[in-house]
Amino acid sequence: MKKKLLMIVALSLGLSLSSCDLALPPIDSPTPASKENTRDTSSSSTTKEDVSDSSDTSASIDVSKTEATTSESKASKPSETGSASSSESLPTTTPKPTTKPGITTVPSKPQPDAEPTPKPGLEGIIDALDPNKNDKDRKGSKFNPYAIGEAAPFDGYETIFDPFRAEVVVQKVIRGKDALKMVKDASSINPAPDEGNEYLVAQVLVKITDSKNEEIVGVSPYFFSLAREDGRMYGDISLFRSVTPVLEPLRVGETSLAYITFQVAKDDENPYIVFLSRANRGLWFSTDPDYEGKLELSTAPSESRKLIIKDGKN
Repeated sequence: MKKKLLMIVALSLGLSLSSCDLALPPIDSPTPASKENTRDTSSSSTTKEDVSDSSDTSASIDVSKTEATTSESKASKPSETGSASSSESLPTTTPKPTTKPGITTVPSKPQPDAEPTPKPGLEGIIDALDPNKNDKDRKGSKFNPYAIGEAAPFDGYETIFDPFRAEVVVQKVIRGKDALKMVKDASSINPAPDEGNEYLVAQVLVKITDSKNEEIVGVSPYFFSLAREDGRMYGDISLFRSVTPVLEPLRVGETSLAYITFQVAKDDENPYIVFLSRANRGLWFSTDPDYEGKLELSTAPSESRKLIIKDGKN
């Protein structure tokens, strides 16, 4: 009975449902495709989140790298700038101006030492070519010669050809007719002086005070020469027989008193007698009887002083 009732109800419900189906549109049930779309959407949203996370992470990494690079470049710039400035700009000694209220003072630059102004014209040329220009204060030079009767010390230890020490004195100077008579008395066949010239005879004394290896010094008339008043040298002369006595080789401690003969121009009033001009520019003696020397007089050997007194009678 109950079963019959249930069947009747079911049939009645089926009819009503069929009539409702005609009037109402069917309700779509979810399909697998929609499920897949849902999954895709969720996966895409997940991917977008992952991408956003990764992009944020990479951006943060890039920013950190950029900051690190910037800090490194900033740290390296001072050293590069410093090296460039040190290589390009060197320290200068130019003084900086000092500034005061209303006043600016610029210090003067240091000036180099002024060079001596050369002498103008011919005088300057002669001075530049003068080999004795640095010898003007030396006692015994052309500019400060020894006087007649003054003993001059000679030191040739540093020379090659004259390694000895000596004292040299020009005792007396004779020229003109008296000198010619002495030359003719030595030998009548001695020649007369050249035209415009005259003989000059000098009495000299040489004493050897020291010699390397105690060697004998070959003193000779050729140790002496005659120079013009302007410094030019006269030439040697030749005689058949020299005025005696003549210079001779000496040992240490020995002295030789002798005569030396020259020819001199008559208008050359005060020539110079030079001892060994090849050694340290030589010892120069004035022939002017009134010349007394510019510096202190040397002390002549006692022997030479006695000889001067003896010879003063002639």
